[in-house]
Amino acid sequence: MSHSEVFSQLSEEYLDLLTKQTEDFAILVPFKDPSLRPSRLDSLKGSFSTSNALIQFVYTLCSQPEIHTDKMRKIFSFCPMPITDKRFDSSSGTLLKQAQNFVNPRNREAIEALGYFLLRSKGVYYKDGLDLLYEYLDTLLFCINPEYHTESSPRSYHHAAELTASILTVLKQIRASYLNNPDLHGSDRAHEITERLLHFFRDILNSNNEILTYGMFIPLGHSIIPLDRSQFTTLSEQLLKKFKTSPRFQILCLKVMKQLLKQSHEVCPVQDAETFLSTAQTTLGDSSHLPKNIIASTLDVMITAAIHFPQLVEEVRQYLEVFLQQYFTAPGFRYQKEAFLEYRTALAGMVEIAKRYPKKTSAITDFIVENLLKSAETPTEGTQYALLRDGATAQLCELLQQQINLENGDVRMVRAVFTTLYTPFYLAHVKYISNRGQRQNISDMIVSNGTGTMAKNTVPGSPNTVMQSHQRNEDKLLNIISVLGHITRAVKDERVTDFIASRFISEIHYPLMAVDQLLIQELYSFCLLGQTTSFNAITLELMTIFRRIERREAGSHLVPNHTIADVLIALAHNVKQPELRRNLSERVMRLFLQLGKEVSPQELRLLNNSTSPLIQGMGYLLPVLAELSQDMTEFDTLSPDLEGQLVPLYRNVWFYCVLLKFVEYGTWKSDWFAACQRLASKLPVLVTRTALDRKQTELDLQALFHNAYTQKEMPSQGSMLQRSLIDLLPSQGGPIRNLTVTQELYILSIYHLETLRSSAGLFRPLFAYLEDPQILVNDNLARCVKGIAEKCFPIFVSAVQKLPDDKRRERLIAEASNLLTKFCNRSPIAHEVAKNCLGSEKSSRKVGSEGLLAIFPQISWEERCVKVLLDLVELTGKACTAPTQIIHNTNNGVEADRSRAVKIDRTPENEECLPLLNQKDRQTLLRELVELTTTYLNTGLRTAPIQTKAVLQAYMSDLRKSSSLGYLNHVGYSLAVDIVSQETQIDVKKSDPLQCLSSQNSTFINSLALKTQYGGEVDGIIAYQGEGGEVVQVARVLAQRLRDHVTQKGDHFDLRGFNSTMFRAVAFIIMQPRFALDLVHLVCWSPVLVFQRDTMTIAVGAWNWLLSDRPELRTQVMAEICDAWYWTIENRVGLFSDVKRPPSPVSVNRVHLSQDHLAVGKNDPSPHRIWIEFLHERFVVTRHTSPDEFSLILRMCHHALAKPESFNVLPLSVAIRFRLLLLCLELIHSGSVRDIALEHVLRERVYRCALHWFTYEPSWYNQTDRQILTADVHAIVDFCKLIQKEGTVKEKELSHEAPYSHPDMWRVRKLIVILCANEIERIVAWTNPLGEPMKKIEGEDSFTNIKSISWTETVRLAWELSPALAVQLHARFPGTKNLRAMLENRVQKDPGAVVDIVEALPFLVNESTVRNNIPQLKYLLYWTPATPPMAITLLQKEFSTCPLVVQYAVRVLFNFNPDTIIYYIPQLVQTLRYDNTGLIFQYLVDVSKQSELLAHQLIWNIQTYTTNKEVNRLTDVGNRLEKAILAAMTPDILARYRIEFDFFETVTGISAILLNGEAKEHKELRKPILVKELRQLVLPSTELYLPTNPSTKVHGIIPERGVALQSAQKAPIMVAFQCHHREDERRNERGELGYTKTFVQSCIFKTGDDVRQDMLAIQIIDLFQRIFQTIGLDLFLYPYKVIATEPESGLLEVVPNSMSRDALGKKLESGGLNDYFQRKYGPLNSEGYQQAQLNFIKSMAAYAVVCFLLNIKDRHNGNILVDEAGHIIHIDFGFIFDTSPGGDIGFEVAPFKLSDEMIDLMGGLAAEPFKVFMDLSIKAFLAVRQHSDTIITLVTLMLETNLPSLKPAQTIAHLRDLRLVPDKSERAAAKHFFERIEYAHGTVASRATILYDAFQHATQGIDY
Repeated sequence: MSHSEVFSQLSEEYLDLLTKQTEDFAILVPFKDPSLRPSRLDSLKGSFSTSNALIQFVYTLCSQPEIHTDKMRKIFSFCPMPITDKRFDSSSGTLLKQAQNFVNPRNREAIEALGYFLLRSKGVYYKDGLDLLYEYLDTLLFCINPEYHTESSPRSYHHAAELTASILTVLKQIRASYLNNPDLHGSDRAHEITERLLHFFRDILNSNNEILTYGMFIPLGHSIIPLDRSQFTTLSEQLLKKFKTSPRFQILCLKVMKQLLKQSHEVCPVQDAETFLSTAQTTLGDSSHLPKNIIASTLDVMITAAIHFPQLVEEVRQYLEVFLQQYFTAPGFRYQKEAFLEYRTALAGMVEIAKRYPKKTSAITDFIVENLLKSAETPTEGTQYALLRDGATAQLCELLQQQINLENGDVRMVRAVFTTLYTPFYLAHVKYISNRGQRQNISDMIVSNGTGTMAKNTVPGSPNTVMQSHQRNEDKLLNIISVLGHITRAVKDERVTDFIASRFISEIHYPLMAVDQLLIQELYSFCLLGQTTSFNAITLELMTIFRRIERREAGSHLVPNHTIADVLIALAHNVKQPELRRNLSERVMRLFLQLGKEVSPQELRLLNNSTSPLIQGMGYLLPVLAELSQDMTEFDTLSPDLEGQLVPLYRNVWFYCVLLKFVEYGTWKSDWFAACQRLASKLPVLVTRTALDRKQTELDLQALFHNAYTQKEMPSQGSMLQRSLIDLLPSQGGPIRNLTVTQELYILSIYHLETLRSSAGLFRPLFAYLEDPQILVNDNLARCVKGIAEKCFPIFVSAVQKLPDDKRRERLIAEASNLLTKFCNRSPIAHEVAKNCLGSEKSSRKVGSEGLLAIFPQISWEERCVKVLLDLVELTGKACTAPTQIIHNTNNGVEADRSRAVKIDRTPENEECLPLLNQKDRQTLLRELVELTTTYLNTGLRTAPIQTKAVLQAYMSDLRKSSSLGYLNHVGYSLAVDIVSQETQIDVKKSDPLQCLSSQNSTFINSLALKTQYGGEVDGIIAYQGEGGEVVQVARVLAQRLRDHVTQKGDHFDLRGFNSTMFRAVAFIIMQPRFALDLVHLVCWSPVLVFQRDTMTIAVGAWNWLLSDRPELRTQVMAEICDAWYWTIENRVGLFSDVKRPPSPVSVNRVHLSQDHLAVGKNDPSPHRIWIEFLHERFVVTRHTSPDEFSLILRMCHHALAKPESFNVLPLSVAIRFRLLLLCLELIHSGSVRDIALEHVLRERVYRCALHWFTYEPSWYNQTDRQILTADVHAIVDFCKLIQKEGTVKEKELSHEAPYSHPDMWRVRKLIVILCANEIERIVAWTNPLGEPMKKIEGEDSFTNIKSISWTETVRLAWELSPALAVQLHARFPGTKNLRAMLENRVQKDPGAVVDIVEALPFLVNESTVRNNIPQLKYLLYWTPATPPMAITLLQKEFSTCPLVVQYAVRVLFNFNPDTIIYYIPQLVQTLRYDNTGLIFQYLVDVSKQSELLAHQLIWNIQTYTTNKEVNRLTDVGNRLEKAILAAMTPDILARYRIEFDFFETVTGISAILLNGEAKEHKELRKPILVKELRQLVLPSTELYLPTNPSTKVHGIIPERGVALQSAQKAPIMVAFQCHHREDERRNERGELGYTKTFVQSCIFKTGDDVRQDMLAIQIIDLFQRIFQTIGLDLFLYPYKVIATEPESGLLEVVPNSMSRDALGKKLESGGLNDYFQRKYGPLNSEGYQQAQLNFIKSMAAYAVVCFLLNIKDRHNGNILVDEAGHIIHIDFGFIFDTSPGGDIGFEVAPFKLSDEMIDLMGGLAAEPFKVFMDLSIKAFLAVRQHSDTIITLVTLMLETNLPSLKPAQTIAHLRDLRLVPDKSERAAAKHFFERIEYAHGTVASRATILYDAFQHATQGIDY
């Protein structure tokens, strides 16, 4: 495009836009033809074919009248170089000629722009270009022709100066360009230019044109071009000549001289510099007649010469000193203001010399300091001396700062200066202090003369003479203080500040006079430096001075010092550092409180008329506190700025403000009341967060009241307070009369604080009191606070109405949102106040009062308020379906945890918590919320219907954007749609609030909105792009984005982006199917490749849309979906995952993931659930209309069922499997399958897949979503019904696909139904253990009473179908008679069929088969490994005679790592009794070699049997085993063993020390002896660990925390160790071992007690914990570690952060557990209480099962702990199984302790928390009894240990038959434990529990 075309396309606005923004050229340039529009400014390079065109373009731009140089340069920076070779374009000359048409004095910008353009041209470096530049110079000379500048022109000088500056700027740049290109002979041309310029300058100098010369000299003085020596000499001679002959040009010549010396000193001869210097000195010889600017400029030349010529330095310095002396010695000269110019110049010159020559610094500094001291007595008032002094001080500071930098921060010179100045200051100050009284007397004498003035002629010794002397001394002090302060502020060195501040502080005396006040002002300025040390010291001194008071005259009232108050206010305004402000706040508040404590009762009695300086001083401090409080967040009690002591300080300050009536308007100064108002708006609420804070607040109030009034006055003052409160809150007279005095003052303080805050338009803080646990537990306080809220609300409304519109709207939104949130608050009183303030129809408002909604109806259509309201409805609705969860509403939304809380996004308010376990309360709240929402939205629809609907639409849009899924079901929005769509209001009184939970309005609307949105987007894109290649490109982009999403899958997967891309792709396919073949494939495959539950939800929505809008694509789409289905099967994803069930909890030492946590990623079957539901719907829709689609679904089912073993076997997959099987059966029963053989094959595969699930051990189905659970049970029930409908299938009609081509097919169906019925029973028993009617699922009992079951035929059939299926029948039907015998018979007949089935082992190996030594036992040689407990069982006495059995058991044990085997060491040691083969002995030796820790644990356990007096087989074998283990140790391992055992034997031995000597008789000596012994212990340098827990390593002891426990006959001790876990160890760069986390673990060392019984109990409790963790049951157990080291010695870990119930009872003044929980965690409805209550329930349920199964007795309150979180923990298991205290008297008949206080803590027998307890405890029982064999094995092997609690004749029988009841079904077992719970809280058990607790209290003093 040519330049002419460019010009033709430019619009008028283009130029201005171009010069402002040049980044995005396409947007700025409004070309008429879009096709000519370049994308960026760079593209202009191609728009100019020649440099001539570009020059013409530039010329056009330059000729614009308003163009500016900076804009032009910006344009040129984007343009190319116009000339790139030696040939200079001839058009440039043409341009210059044309330029003369517009270059004139009024267009300086055009001159510079043209010159700048030429400078960018490379042609200027060549001859032709240089000639052109000279021509340009002539043009510039023409522009400054005198003809253009006449004297009559008022701006002539201005124009001349600006134009000349333009000339020099351009020419200097030209010269610099040449110098930077030496290859172009630039230096010669630069010299040529310089000569030409000098000639130009000389012409001007020789001219008599003053204007032109003036205009030339201004820029010449600032931008002289560097010259060579000859040029310098020539020019300097001309300048000197001009200077001497033309006085009017002297100033200009001096400036040029300075510049010449500065820029050309390297070529300047010293003689010329000396000439300049002598000329300057001559000029200044008689300076009295010279103008001050001439003097200053002359001095400047001298200084410049000295700086650049070292030979002249000393001469100039001396001259300057002489010159400056006159200012310090000639008093008359000081008064001339114009003298400051040369004074400052001389001083600055001295500093410049010092900078250039640092050696001169000391002398110059001394000179300035000396002269400052000489003139220090000069008075400052009425003179200019202060300015002279400050000027000298400023230069001195610059010198000192330079010296500090040179000395790398050393401040020695500064200190020397301070010492020099401070010595005369000190002497003068001593004199000043001594003359204070004399000066006051002289002043009184002068006043008594009647004149009030001093006589002019004074006689020595007269009062006037003395007064003048004192005044001079004072002036000296003031001047020195000013100098010292100035230096300190300038240097800003903390050491200097501390040095001088400390001295200033020491010199302040009281009463304050002029010097003292100046000292204080200087100290104030030091505070502004922000240096912590000096700031703290100064503010402390200010507080001290403020507390002093002075008497103005005898008998006058005492008054506070106002100077300090003013300084404090200034500090509060100007100090910015948060830490310093915080320190100042604390100090001012402490001062305020100290003054308050000193106020006497007499002053309080005269409060209204008081002139007490103490009270007035407090008043003067109020503005300071108000200003300092502005940093605080409004009423924020958690701000970091308020941590530590600030909160109680602020609180006590406010209490004094109330007591002294500062908060009452009109009592004191108005500014003090205003300060209280400001303080109230920021003050923290008067609530306490901890018990310690609460107690401290109460003590502070008591102290305040007792200090204020005498003992006699207190009753009357209390009555006055009471009357005042009743006057303020007349509706709360009753509660007020029941308050204590301190409570009255507390409520009065709240009243004044919150009324003042409400008057500022803040109501939210009041809810902090309505939620405060300590207020809520006191009904009187709670009612008073409620009354305050009722009083404050009208004040708040009135204040808000007065706000400007914008602030009113902002405040209303915040307050309304808060009220809506508090409407759902767990505190009933907060809920009621919020309801009343909002104006709900049910609110108990007074007659005539209105709520916020009625007064400000605009809040009903405010978007944020509506969002909060509808989110709360959603939150509460979800909570109604989650009865055992806490619902948290946080700043970022509603979050889960603390108990698997429901998560709802987007709720913006502070954290709230809905009622925890009370479902009825939640439903009531939902009902009220529905009513409020109805009123709220109807108000908006009535007053602003369009806006309200728009807000709801925006809310739905926002929900859709915030949701990652394509469809969204939202309870709140569904309710809003119901309200909007109905003309009349919803009758919430008659309706069920839970109905809104099932509404699908939001889902339907959202689906429609999605289709509309994405359809519109794609339609717009297609319309814009048109048909053809652009549309194809859109399809490619969408396809690529889907591929990108697939590759992105994982933790960072963009689900929201995937949703958008999917629906856009579907919309595109619908509108342009012929361009979307690839998209169809990706839409069907990408969700599957990602394979998440949410992506499949999106996929189903997208697929349904596509299939419904494009029916012609159904076959293609379904074919792609079918292929994707095949892919999941082949790649083992989801329902077809090959994930294995987690290992048994008895086979691992630690549970890492529960069985439900394994169902993630590719193992998650839930995406298939959504997919199967989609296929089922497609089957229903197309079964009669689309054979092709039906055929594809049929193929998918066939392929899925081909290999039953490929199905996922995790518990969560069972219902999904049966949903698929149900779909297959429906396909069969539809009658649409044309191929009979295909139908039979599918039927048989359905049967096989159904039975395959039952070949695995039964598991628990943890589905928490009630709707999904119901649907899953219905699916299994419907499957069974269809199985029953199948009827008898003739054998000839069956396919020959084994093994289901069975003649007894009807028996197969019956077997399936039996097994499914059992699965349903297990699901129902687990999910509804209490059998609650409202949780009952329709159809759950349809198959529970199946009759006429022939178990012989059933076992036979099951064995034929699958031996694994037959083996699992016993686990599912344990109580079936003879079932075990049938299975034993089958297994023993064909053991080879089950060698890979662990559960079949007991049917082969039992006492009978071993005794008979059946030949089938040889199969044990290749039997699959069992679990460790099963292997240990085979090592019992009954099996010890069979080497095959023992050999198998040992082989199994070798398969497990030592960490797992450690758990079973007590039982393995017992098996040594029957080790006839020696295999067990050898195994233990071998495994000890593998694990050093196991060897230690084994030796400790062996020693409990080998060191006692009893001699038996175990003793002998144990001794030999210990020796063998030690012999196998390497020297290093043996050394560590010795260290470990010796150390802890030494610690245990301390008990023996405490039982001997003085400590035996005097138990009070045991503690110091124990501490002494512990201090003497030396920890070994090698590894040391706690015997109780090998994973815990010890690296220290804390002797001071050692405790000698109480015992009559023994001396147990508790020792605290500093520990760390092995997994926290790290090695540093040097290879040294360290650790990242440490903790303290205390252990009890017992001697004389057998702890093996505790070991057994803890071992079983630990097993229970692992069982619960494996199945994902959220219960709490604390299996603290125990180990026996000898028969009567052992270690027990102490449970951290816990206290026994006995200790709690003694600590509490009254009340039980429930009262303790409320005091510690908050009121009943508080989150803290509810969380602690839930923790209690979780632990209570777990320990109920533990106590029941182990039959634990002696459950008095000393053996039950409560930890910090609210869990209970049982300890001391001395009586378990079949023993109890008192020789089996039978005090404790309850199956577990369930006292009245425990029931009360859980809300009572009818409360939902108690139901949760029963629900969890029954689940725990069901989970544990599934491992009955393991529990029985662990106990059985310990029977021969002679533990007192184990009785061989009955222990196992009672454990199995009375407690574990393994023969009962799951439902019967649940009922069994439910009956145990009922019995535990029944009359008999409860009385027995109370009786036993009373007995323990009477005998042992244990609280109950």
